Amino acid sequence: MSGAAGTSRASSRRARVAPAASSRPRLRLIGAEVLSESGRTAPAAPRATDERDHVLVAGADAAARARMLEELRSLLPPGTRFVEASRTWELIARSAGSRMVVLTGDLDDVSAASLLRLLGRRNPTLPVLAMGDVDRRSTGPSAPLAGELNAADA
Repeated sequence: MSGAAGTSRASSRRARVAPAASSRPRLRLIGAEVLSESGRTAPAAPRATDERDHVLVAGADAAARARMLEELRSLLPPGTRFVEASRTWELIARSAGSRMVVLTGDLDDVSAASLLRLLGRRNPTLPVLAMGDVDRRSTGPSAPLAGELNAADA
């Protein structure tokens, strides 16, 4: 093997491995700033330190949820986020990221008492407020489940 052939192979390998610096994309660390559409930086929105960032209001009756949301907005601090659920799968999916769950009644396919048990088992530290009459016979003893607050008992 000649020396010229070996040198040309080595130089062609180097050319493929190290492209010109101007053609490489440049990464830039943006600390507390975000890049706007215009290319200018702006302060980033503050991030919530708590993963549980909303109050979940659940129930099949849209009017009851609306009344509850109105009351909660007047009681809780401004900026509190509210999320609604009218179906069981929505309640289950959204409850893990909730600060608190407010049940305004049964869902279409599950009673409020069953929802209390379900939420108490899935998220034992999650506060759950059940509004209205909840059939305590189906939840067992009169002692509340972990995290359960029942407005009818107050």
